[in-house]
Amino acid sequence: MHARLSTVLRSTVVATALAATVLPAAAQATPEEAARLQAIGETYLGKPAAGEPAVVTVVPEGDHYRAAVDFSVLARRLLALVPDEDFKKLTIDWAPLSAALAPQDGGLWRFWDYRIPKLSARIDGQSTEVSTDGVTFESLFDPATGASPKLSGRFARIAATSTVRKPGETVSVTSESTSSDIVMDGTSRPTGTPGVLDVAMHQTTGSMLYALGVEGGAAQGVPDMRFTLNGGRQDNLAAIRGLRNAALLDLWAHLVAHHEREDFTVRQGILKAKIGAALPLFDTVTQKVEGKDFSFESPFAVAKAEKMAIEFDLAGMTREGRFGMAIGIAGFEAWSLFMPKWASQLMPRDMALTGRVSGYDLATPMSVFLDSADFSAAQPLTEEQQARIAALFLPRGGVDIVVDGNRLVAPLYDVTLDGRFAAGPDGAKGAITVSARGLEKVAEHLAREKTDAQAKAVAGFVAVARGFAERRGDDLVWRFDFDGHRVAVNGKPMK
Repeated sequence: MHARLSTVLRSTVVATALAATVLPAAAQATPEEAARLQAIGETYLGKPAAGEPAVVTVVPEGDHYRAAVDFSVLARRLLALVPDEDFKKLTIDWAPLSAALAPQDGGLWRFWDYRIPKLSARIDGQSTEVSTDGVTFESLFDPATGASPKLSGRFARIAATSTVRKPGETVSVTSESTSSDIVMDGTSRPTGTPGVLDVAMHQTTGSMLYALGVEGGAAQGVPDMRFTLNGGRQDNLAAIRGLRNAALLDLWAHLVAHHEREDFTVRQGILKAKIGAALPLFDTVTQKVEGKDFSFESPFAVAKAEKMAIEFDLAGMTREGRFGMAIGIAGFEAWSLFMPKWASQLMPRDMALTGRVSGYDLATPMSVFLDSADFSAAQPLTEEQQARIAALFLPRGGVDIVVDGNRLVAPLYDVTLDGRFAAGPDGAKGAITVSARGLEKVAEHLAREKTDAQAKAVAGFVAVARGFAERRGDDLVWRFDFDGHRVAVNGKPMK
């Protein structure tokens, strides 16, 4: 259920690079303006040496311009900087990506007619192909603020296939990923701080398929297998507040123009200043993905879920760090040849799993790191500096963890888990409460499986748990109190 945003992000980078100044709308594109735009693009994607192909090109095309980026050339340049010789064997075959662009009234630029050719990549027995069909996108860009007041479009289909087969081996592993009918719309708006944007994106996907297949291993005793996950419509809402757009682009342009060893050693002060200006990168990132009609098939098990949702919340590199995630599943069912019949009644149908962590500091240790580290030294930080920076991550000695709202619902039982505690190097302090309803039905259900060893083992665990519980009406309750490395259950210390 992950978002398919990579193509749009690439287009946004091109837009930012090529439309850095305001121009009036023109009836006819000119070579001079194309050259100026190409020079701006080379600020962010690199200028070719004499006799080398260009990564970015801009040419007049009637009353507009055609901007193209050759990522194959860019990849070859980047690989030349990598010390790993095996990784340098990576080859990428990808014709240039391009978009049409033209200045509009009011100082905006319009981008449309995105062309995305097939990508092929190969390295050490692995080959990958990615194809994008039916692309219809349009976006507006404001070079005065760096914002895009409009972005909308559709991919009819995005498909990726990867096959791994090592030389001299017969076994091959193939993975497939296909998403269809992807519709996107979004905006980025300026905030009260220059160079800082708020970004919002909404994406829907009509259907998706992920598959993993293993073939050719019969001689080694590995049967041919295929694992498939299908999904229906998905909705993805994502937002970034306080994105340091201008500073991040400035840092990127600096790295493009200054990537020799001396730029990271003798001239490291400039690099550190650029990194510091881009912090905390963003204030918050939030995302909510919802999907329905999921099914999973394999030689060993099949499963389905009516609905699934994931929510994500992350603060940037701030002094008040926080991270939260919530996962919800409704209408889950599973069957397996290896699962006894009695287990189906214990399988959760509905699940809610949540957790939030806060109280850590990423800004202060990063600031101290930039002040203290010496990139020209074999060990950039002394052991004392490392210890100091590590301590700064936890200004209160630990993090605050909240796990309210966790729940499992099955045909025979209903279990909830809620709690709050502080956790650090010296242990945890706080409490978690688990409440269960229906364990008597579970015990009765397992008691009927007198000859099944697995059922007996589960029944023994249930009996022990019931022995520690307190009864509150129809519920059995366990309160776990944490005090450092000591734990008590309903007031009774655990030894």
